[in-house]
Parts: sequence; C-alpha cells; structure tokens
Amino acid sequence: MKALISGLFRVLILISTLNLSAQTPITSQGSLTALETKQIQEVYGDQFRERVLNRPEVIYSLKQILRNRIEIVEINNPRDQKDCRLLSEVALKTVFVKDLNRDKVFNPSSFNPLKYAFNFDPRRASVYRVDNTNYFILIKPDPTR
Repeated sequence: MKALISGLFRVLILISTLNLSAQTPITSQGSLTALETKQIQEVYGDQFRERVLNRPEVIYSLKQILRNRIEIVEINNPRDQKDCRLLSEVALKTVFVKDLNRDKVFNPSSFNPLKYAFNFDPRRASVYRVDNTNYFILIKPDPTR
C-alpha cells in the first residue's frame, strides 16, 4: 500500500510540474532560430517556403511547439519513471520528406520533435519515453487555448 501511495504521489508531482510549466510565459515572439529553421526544414523539405514561411500562423504554431510545449527530462530513479508510449512506437511524419529517418542515437539538445506524429492535443499533456534510456519527452498543453 505504501508503494502504491508513493507511486501515485510521484505521478501527481509530474502532472503538477506539467501544469506549472504550462503557465509559464509564452515565448513565441521573434524570428526562427537557426536550429528551429533546420528542424522545420528537415520535416518540410522543399515545401518549407510554401507550407511554412508563407504562413505566419504555421510559423507561430511551430514556434509554440518548439519553444513552449516540448520538454525533455531525464528521470534516473526507476521508481519515478512512468509507463508510457515509447518513441519508437510514434510514426514519423513523412508527408513532405519521404526518406525522413529516426535518429540512431538520442541527443536531447538536437532532438527534433517535429519529425514525429506526436499527439499535440492542445488541452492535455502527453508523455513519451525514449527507448532504452531514462529520457522522457513531455508535451505540455497549449497555454493559449
């Protein structure tokens, strides 16, 4: 019983963290950074200009995802880890770039979440685990919706 309560407490802390993070100020202002441009181009390929640059609302949405809604956390204690969907179970978005590939090695600082068909439902948080690691990808609710 004590282990169950402890586990529920850890999940509650994780959810509370997501809710607090969702209330942080929005930083979708300003131009795309070099990394953001590279990440978007990787997914949109030769459709980058037509599908993204010519559409301010798309640029805003992509910046919102990259800057405010994705957080990668490392949770080393197995008791604090939550069962969730694995990154390998999430399809790649190959609509514009047919030969888009998964990263062979996960690097949190260069991970491109736009490559994956994550559930970006603006009303709720989602959690995914990077296979064979202690990394978790948190997708926060959209604070503007």
